[in-house]
Amino acid sequence: MNQNLVTQHLVEKLLENSFRTLISGNIVAILVCLAIAKHTDEDLLLIWFSTLTVVNVIRGVLSFRLLKHVKKNPKLIGNFYAAGAFLSGIIWGSIALLYQPDMPLIVQLYFLITLVGIPTGSLPSNGYYLPCFTGFSVPVLGALILWSIFLVPENNILFSTLAIIYSFLIMQVGNSYSANLRDNIKYVVENKRLLMELEEHNNRLATFAYKDPLTNLSNRREFETEATKLMNKNSNSDSIIALLLIDIDEFKQINDTHGHKAGDNLLKSVAMRILTASRESELILSKRYKAARIGGDEFLVLYQIPKEEASAVQSIANRIHNKISATVSLGENTLKPSLSIGIALSPQHSNNINQLIDFADKAMYQAKFSGGNCVVVYSSSV
Repeated sequence: MNQNLVTQHLVEKLLENSFRTLISGNIVAILVCLAIAKHTDEDLLLIWFSTLTVVNVIRGVLSFRLLKHVKKNPKLIGNFYAAGAFLSGIIWGSIALLYQPDMPLIVQLYFLITLVGIPTGSLPSNGYYLPCFTGFSVPVLGALILWSIFLVPENNILFSTLAIIYSFLIMQVGNSYSANLRDNIKYVVENKRLLMELEEHNNRLATFAYKDPLTNLSNRREFETEATKLMNKNSNSDSIIALLLIDIDEFKQINDTHGHKAGDNLLKSVAMRILTASRESELILSKRYKAARIGGDEFLVLYQIPKEEASAVQSIANRIHNKISATVSLGENTLKPSLSIGIALSPQHSNNINQLIDFADKAMYQAKFSGGNCVVVYSSSV
């Protein structure tokens, strides 16, 4: 588990939720001011409220800016924001200094509710990052304890004991809440990681299912699927489909003479040349749709050709043949591959991809029977 990533998510949640908490805190501060204004020093109260508001505005702006940089150093940014929370906690705790013993009971309750409730109210946002909750709560709860000891002379022992126990419980709740949030984020991060691994695994499986691992061309399954789609779309168009089946002559002998590694390098070289030769031919052809390796030394290439160019199919195939059969370097040796190419056309020969491949295969074998290293277009006499 990447702990830094977990911390990043926690700090992001902290900053995202900080706006609501800061606004809510200022609303509470306004209500407190309205409640105690007539019973305390108004100048000190104004200074307290102004200071709190300025600090909250600064924290709000910083949280917006820091949110953009959390990924760089989440722990540093989280601790920096926690320092701001500690300052806010000191300001909230200092409200105890505005307390007057002769205040009406209801006003004293406002002080008590404020000091008791503010740490709890901050938990939904500050709880995402424990140092932030601790930094904010300790000054406030400290002020509650000091208030209970020094500012409430009657029953101060009982009151201060309750304040200490309550403060301890609040910190325990905060710690548990933060731990639960961290665990939830861990599950989210772990689930995302597993989903990414599953997607990557599925992509690899899809590659194995539809790609030739040696040349990265399509395999027969993908080729037939895409070719069928193209032929269905092409049924009413002004173009024809040309299927080229390319076979390397005497490939077994090449493997036996030069080794299987040299044979693999030759296959990869031929695959690359099929692609580059096809791109060069696009000045004449409308589009090359697919290239595939379907057997040990057999390749398929599919073209869509304007009907007016149909008569030029063989000359185009000859040019591609010449490009592919150029000399190949196989380590210390060089080889000029011999290629036999069979061509079948749709709809002239068939509208079924399997039949078209079969016809191209027959044309290719006719090329081999003619001595190899040539191009043959299928006809019923083949």
